[in-house]
Amino acid sequence: MPLFALANAGVVITTDFTSLVNNALSIGIVLGLLLGKPLGICLGAWVVVQFGRSDLPSHLHWPQIIGLGFMGGIGFTMAIFIATLAFHESSDLQTAKLAILTASCLSACIGLLLLSKSTKTPTGKRTS
Repeated sequence: MPLFALANAGVVITTDFTSLVNNALSIGIVLGLLLGKPLGICLGAWVVVQFGRSDLPSHLHWPQIIGLGFMGGIGFTMAIFIATLAFHESSDLQTAKLAILTASCLSACIGLLLLSKSTKTPTGKRTS
């Protein structure tokens, strides 16, 4: 379904990324997906473990949870759906869609990097 949603999102990719970086709307969207989602996921997991409502599995470590938190920022399908409901101005909607896709790609790269580093043992072999 996400591939179908991406194909039908109607995102216009322009070569002018400076307007994306200088726009408060896009900065807010990128920070929300790139920092807000991982922070919420990690903080939620930490609170549940600290208050004894759950235990951290023995094979799972906090760097892996942080990596998974960044993977939570990939959720572009719902974000694009909400953007279409929130923004009626065509330019704002296109800016929001491009910011969502940018943040999703950055979040995926950071999450993949963190997970690949956190699942390796000192000898370079992956743990199971």
